[in-house]
Amino acid sequence: MKKEEKKLIEFLQKELEKTLELKSGTLFCYSEEIGIDDLSKVLKVQSSMIISFFWKLGNTITKNQKINFELVTDFCKTKRIKTALKERVGINEIINDYLNVSKSEKRESRNPIVSVMGHIDHGKSTLLDTVRSTQDQKKEEGGITQKINIYPVEFQGKKITFLDTPGHNVFLKMRERGASFTDLIVLVIAAEDGVMPQTLEVIEHIHKYRLPTIAFINNKKKEFDNEKTLDKIRAQLQERGLTPSEWGGETTVISGSAINKSDTDMLLENILLLSEIYDWKADFSYSANGVILDSYTSNKSGVVNNLLVKNGSLKNRDILFVNGESGRVKKIVDFSDKELIKANPGDIVQVFGLGFESEPGDNFLVMSDESLVKKIKRIIPTKIDSRKFSNNDSSSSNLNNKESEDFVKNINLILIADSQSSLEALENIVKKNSNDKINFNSIYTEVAGDVSDSVINLSKITQSSVLTFNVRISQQKTKDLKENKIHWLSESIIYKIGDGLVELAKSFREKKKVEKILGVAEIKKIFYFSQVGNIAGCQVLSGNINRNHLVNVFRKEEKIFTGKISSLQRDKNNIKEISKGQECGIVVNNFNDFQIDDRIISYALVEEDYV
Repeated sequence: MKKEEKKLIEFLQKELEKTLELKSGTLFCYSEEIGIDDLSKVLKVQSSMIISFFWKLGNTITKNQKINFELVTDFCKTKRIKTALKERVGINEIINDYLNVSKSEKRESRNPIVSVMGHIDHGKSTLLDTVRSTQDQKKEEGGITQKINIYPVEFQGKKITFLDTPGHNVFLKMRERGASFTDLIVLVIAAEDGVMPQTLEVIEHIHKYRLPTIAFINNKKKEFDNEKTLDKIRAQLQERGLTPSEWGGETTVISGSAINKSDTDMLLENILLLSEIYDWKADFSYSANGVILDSYTSNKSGVVNNLLVKNGSLKNRDILFVNGESGRVKKIVDFSDKELIKANPGDIVQVFGLGFESEPGDNFLVMSDESLVKKIKRIIPTKIDSRKFSNNDSSSSNLNNKESEDFVKNINLILIADSQSSLEALENIVKKNSNDKINFNSIYTEVAGDVSDSVINLSKITQSSVLTFNVRISQQKTKDLKENKIHWLSESIIYKIGDGLVELAKSFREKKKVEKILGVAEIKKIFYFSQVGNIAGCQVLSGNINRNHLVNVFRKEEKIFTGKISSLQRDKNNIKEISKGQECGIVVNNFNDFQIDDRIISYALVEEDYV
């Protein structure tokens, strides 16, 4: 067992066995029942003093007993110590804490990780295309970035790893994740727009993670390429805590065009300059560790995990431990599809063969052997994967309170996306499109390359619709969905999903029958005929009266009868229909009690949406 692995075992045992922790005058309790001996050690008081305190209150406890959180709080008040119940952190957080405290002294300079961020359609992907001399932006669905793209760039003999993050508002988590493990932010701002909503959000991440920043002002149009526009944006940045270096701050501001190679070279030069100043380092000899960026399932290659190596060198056959799961690396590929022997600190690569999908943001560690992994799994709590099945109530998609018009319609959904980060964005859209009338209820989520038979079976059982993003649906599965009358929505452009959900909701809307008025007739005379009874002599005031119409008979403002017309006559002739201004005789089924000035209103029942 390597020295650092032994330290990890000790660290895990210490963290997971911890029941109490005293920090800054507050006693944090990780359990609702605390042993007297444990309380004594943490508070550094004799156990006899604690026992004596409770005996005086009439609680006859012994040294070997446990007391509840309420009693712990009572004793701590005598010491002016606050108390708080605290949920035990998961394995991911423990590993993160371990990585933060386990700093090696054998550190060397590594290549910088640079996140390119900004508002949607401000030119982030175009800028990177110019840097790399590619046309990737044109290949993006809908012309926008919909996942974190990784681009390694060689410039002046040095390597820079670029991350292109989505600007669309539904990719909030993905952008923050990009900011959380980056070294430097390139904040792209369109000169004609200035600081926009997603720009402000990125600035929040910059302050949260205290990241050095280069603001690239993208001059898409010549009329905005002037000092006045530049000063306006400088002022906007300064107002939000990013003071330009020209004005005495630390934010580098570059004005240029995302399609101009000389302007992007200036950006690269400034990135290398900041890299020399900050000198980002890592231990290349350490057991590899880092963070999962994304994961997905490929029809050809199975499960693929995209990850950033923070320390150490990741090699084929290494055993990766991620949030309670483990697998062996079978292949490492960079983002130009070149297979690698190893990945060094600062590298972002695709790893094949682990056999499980990881949550974006999960930390990973390389273990020396399987026995070590088994030992850690015995220490940590059992991992419960709640990612696939939602805790939402998925009992049915029936109406609540059908009798009233103020109800919520639940629509069950199965969400399938091409990667974990895309799935997050999908869940975010679904949540935002729920309202006080329609509730989209995600009962199951999955990262996959196609719709499986099990998903179709689940959708039948739960009466769920299937929503996919960037997922291929084979002809056979399309046929299966149709045959099973399963609603499905398949999109490859993120901002179209909201519209698709609106259309999906329409197909589920319960209809209500409403009376559409077709004609109004007023009774002027009443005639009696022995074979039919009373005949209402009417004048049509509006619309038309058809003998097939349903009618309501009103006396003043009160409806006194509802029924059907049995006979409609004009000049003693039976007719089918009569229009406004004409006179007629009307006989109503099972009703004779006509009075002068009563109104006969003909109507049809039509369906309308509740929402």
